[in-house]
Amino acid sequence: MWRSSQKELLINTYDNSVLYTDTVLNQAIELLAQTGRIASLVYAADHGETFFDGKCPRGGHGFAAEKNYRVPMFIWLSPQWRDARGAAYASLTQNTRQAISTLSIFPSMLGLAGIDIEKPHAHPDLTSANAGSARRLLTHFGDFDRGFKQHACDWQGP
Repeated sequence: MWRSSQKELLINTYDNSVLYTDTVLNQAIELLAQTGRIASLVYAADHGETFFDGKCPRGGHGFAAEKNYRVPMFIWLSPQWRDARGAAYASLTQNTRQAISTLSIFPSMLGLAGIDIEKPHAHPDLTSANAGSARRLLTHFGDFDRGFKQHACDWQGP
């Protein structure tokens, strides 16, 4: 299945999976919105996909390709949540473009629930005004922001 001759089929299949994910997320948001309560929804993909991009000899994920590690994430907040948690909403808005690791999801979920922990997690709670960045380390390839590109088969740099 992961042959370059199957690239068009792979891309179409992937696109269909994204469309289905969008449908499910939209339905979940609609259900939450209908409750009229304080609610939040967090979504992040577990990995990206590469389709023989750049110099990558294969498609898929789990190898050194930047597209495999840059994943979509969003947080939906009900109007009731935004009204009740104005400062946290301002912090989330401020941190929108911050480069993060998915390891920030768990401390951010605690923050979304209004739970403060005594010992902060190594990765930032995005609802916190002092959410700094943390190193984004990859199991086999080291620091994503400092040196990973030299390993990435899809990097299009000089």
